[in-house]
Amino acid sequence: MISDNPYFTAGFGLLGVGAVLASARTGAIRLFAIVQRRYLTTLEIHSRDPSYPWVTTFLGKLNEAGAMSSGSHFTLTAAQIGKQSAQLTQATQAKNEKYILTPAPGIHYFKWSDTWFKMERNREKSNVLTGEPYETISLTCIGHRSPAMTRFIDAVMDEGRRSEKGLLPVYTAFASDWRQFGPPRRPRLLNSVVLKEGQMESLLKDMQTFLAMGDWYADRGIPYRRGYLLHGPPGCGKSSAIQALAGSLGYGLAVMSLSDKSLSDDRIAYLFNNLPPKTLLLLEDIDCVVPKRSVETNVTLSGLLNVIDGAVAGEERIIFMTTNHPEHLDPALVRPGRIDVKVEIGMIGEEEQAMRMYQRFYGAESSKSKQKEFAKHCIGLSPAQVQGVFINYPDDPLQALECLKSLRVPCYHQGEDQENTRRKGLQA
Repeated sequence: MISDNPYFTAGFGLLGVGAVLASARTGAIRLFAIVQRRYLTTLEIHSRDPSYPWVTTFLGKLNEAGAMSSGSHFTLTAAQIGKQSAQLTQATQAKNEKYILTPAPGIHYFKWSDTWFKMERNREKSNVLTGEPYETISLTCIGHRSPAMTRFIDAVMDEGRRSEKGLLPVYTAFASDWRQFGPPRRPRLLNSVVLKEGQMESLLKDMQTFLAMGDWYADRGIPYRRGYLLHGPPGCGKSSAIQALAGSLGYGLAVMSLSDKSLSDDRIAYLFNNLPPKTLLLLEDIDCVVPKRSVETNVTLSGLLNVIDGAVAGEERIIFMTTNHPEHLDPALVRPGRIDVKVEIGMIGEEEQAMRMYQRFYGAESSKSKQKEFAKHCIGLSPAQVQGVFINYPDDPLQALECLKSLRVPCYHQGEDQENTRRKGLQA
C-alpha cells in the first residue's frame, strides 16, 4: 500500500511541516502587523522633505552624545554649531564649522527623553539626473500615537528653525517639485541694495500691507495674490532687491527661469500651486514667452497667464517678475490683477544714490565734496559696475575714483521711439 511506502510518508510529513511553518509565518506577520498598528508608532521622513536635513543633523548630535548604538558605520555631514545668524561674519562662521557623524543606512537604536526609538535608514540607487541617492528614515517607538514621538518631532523642528533663523532658503524647480538649492544663506540686508531713494522702502511697505490684509481679501472675495514687475538693464539690482525683501520679511525665495526648456504649461501649473510655505516666487526671463523671441521655451503665454490668475491659479502668493526688455512684454501679462506694482530699476541717475553707495563701502566720514566728486563719475553706470570697482579697491577710494573715470558709460540707451513704445506697453 502507498501508506506503507516510507518515501511517501516522509514526503507527506515534510509537506505537513512546511504547511504548518508557512501558516505560523503568516500568522506571525499578521500578529506583528496588529501589534505594530496598536502598540507602536512609526514616523517616516523622506529625503525630499525640507525637514530631512534637520532630522539627520538632530540624530547626528544624538550619536555624538553617545545616545545611539551606531556601530562604526557613519555618514559625514557638515554642520554649524551654535546659533546661526545672518549677522555672523565669515570668520565667526568658520570657527563654528564642524562635522557631524550621522548614523549610516541600516538599523540603529537610541534613547531620547526616557523612550527607546528604533531608527532605520534606507538608501536607494542614485538619481540619474542629480546623482543624489533617495533616502528614507523610519523612526519607531512604543505606544499608539506616542506622545514621545510628538515631542521628538517638536524638538527636531524647533532646533531646525533655530539653526536657520535669519537665513534665506532658496528653491529651484527640479522635475515636478521644488528642491532647496544648497543650504540656507545669509540674506542681503535691505540697506545693502542701493536703489533710487525710497524705492526699497516703498516696495517693502507695499508687501507688508498686502500680507496684513488676508482677511480683507477673503471678506470681499478677491483672490489673495500680488504681482510685482521689476524691469531695467542688467546689473542694476533687480534680483538683489528681491532677495533683500524676502530676507526682511522672513520669507524664502523660489526661483523659476521660464527659459528653462524642461518647463511646460502643466509643470508650471503644478509648481505654482505647490510652493513651499512663506516663499516668494521669482519668475526670471518672462519676456521669453513672447512669440517671435530668439529664446526658445515650452511655456506658452496663455499657459503662464492661466497659472497667474486663471482657473488653476493658487492663493496666498506673491510673484516677482524681472525682465531686461519690458518693451517686449505682452500687455495682457502686465495688466492690473497680474502685475500690481511696476518699478523701473535703472542705471545710477542721481548723485544721492551714488553717494549712498560710497558711504556703504568707505564710510560716511569722508567730505561731501569728495563724495560728490565720486558720485559725478558714477552717473550712467550700473550699480554692479560701481560695486565691482569698490571690490577691487576696498581700502583705496582714490584709486577707485581713478578707475571710475576710465570707465565708459554702457550703451544701454534706447532711442526715443523705442522708449515711447516701451512706456505705452507698461501703461496698457
